[in-house]
Amino acid sequence: MTRANFFFTKDVNYEALAKLGASLAEGRPAGLAAFDSSWKTIYPHLPELPEAARKAWFGFDHFHSDRAYEAALEVLGLARDFKHLVDIGGNTGRFTHRFLLRNPKARATVVDLPVQTEAIPTREELQEVVDRIDVFAIDWLTDAELHVSADADLFWMSQFLDCFSEEEAVSILTRAAASMSPASKLYIMETFWDRQKYETASFCLAQTSVYFTALANGNSKMYHSGDMERCVEAAGLTVEERYDGLGFGHSIMQCRVR
Repeated sequence: MTRANFFFTKDVNYEALAKLGASLAEGRPAGLAAFDSSWKTIYPHLPELPEAARKAWFGFDHFHSDRAYEAALEVLGLARDFKHLVDIGGNTGRFTHRFLLRNPKARATVVDLPVQTEAIPTREELQEVVDRIDVFAIDWLTDAELHVSADADLFWMSQFLDCFSEEEAVSILTRAAASMSPASKLYIMETFWDRQKYETASFCLAQTSVYFTALANGNSKMYHSGDMERCVEAAGLTVEERYDGLGFGHSIMQCRVR
């Protein structure tokens, strides 16, 4: 964990943090100029980052999420046997891969920016399950609608909504809810800073918001669970269950259409 956090700070964030003041004042990731001043957010350009920064970004992301995935799959198994996963913000497909290995009769749709979805069929680590994966490309910062198979019954957002402002999160959740049936479940997995076991963990997570401000998008943060629940309710959904203590500090909100 120390290595993942250190290199994420050194190779991704350090130079960008010099622009934190401008980012706060202007509501945009001014620190992105450390890589390319024309970029609006970091996410479409992850493959274009310098090798050290790209390795550090994915190393940080994968380290923390991988530790929670097995625990999350146990939570999902408590619900029912899901037939079709919609992995929103699926990135490189790591969670989809694990879900499909555990559920050999299920299918999945990975939803992300085109730069990610176009790479899914060619990823070597996904080849044993790629015949059960569909993709749907979307830029959530537009008004594009989500279209998925009618049998989709499990909607999954892992470390995804913290990449957006509250207003944007409500918009995304509203569009996701429009694709859900009354029987569908939506699981939101985040590191909510108020749901941590230790005060130091809460402090560290809150400070990670600086990355989102200076570098990622300029307007999002690590969420308080109460703020996320307000977004869920505003989108026409309701929280049914909560699960804490997954991995190093992840929590899950289990939601349904209200």
